[in-house]
Amino acid sequence: MSKNNDFWDFDFEDPSLVPPIEILSEQANFLETKSNGLFKGQILTKSIGSYIYHYFYLIVPALGNYRYQILSLRHEMSLYPLIIDSPSYTNCADIHEFKVRVSEIINSPDVKRVVQALYAQARAKD
Repeated sequence: MSKNNDFWDFDFEDPSLVPPIEILSEQANFLETKSNGLFKGQILTKSIGSYIYHYFYLIVPALGNYRYQILSLRHEMSLYPLIIDSPSYTNCADIHEFKVRVSEIINSPDVKRVVQALYAQARAKD
C-alpha cells in the first residue's frame, strides 16, 4: 500500500472532543469506587438510524444484578447537542450543559433515595 494513495491526511483523534459516553463511564467508575464495589455502573449503547443511544444503569450484584436506570440520552454523530431523557427531556447544547445536567440527575432526590435504599439492602446481603 503506497503512502501516495492514502488520502486520510489528518489525525483521527481530536482531544477537544469528549463524547458523552466518556463522561458516563467516568461516573460509572466513581459509582463503583464510592460504593466499595457494592454497585457497578453499566452503559449500554445502541444505534437507531442516525442516533446513538446510551443507557446508564446502576447494577447491584448482591441483589441478583438488580438494575436501575439513572438516565438515557441520544445524540447524532456530532455528539452535541444531545437529548437526555431523565426524568424529562432536556436538551444539552454542549459538554458543559451535559455535565451540569448529569450532576443534577445523579444528585436529585429521587436518585439519592433509590441509591441509599439499594446500598442499605446490598450491605445487608454482604
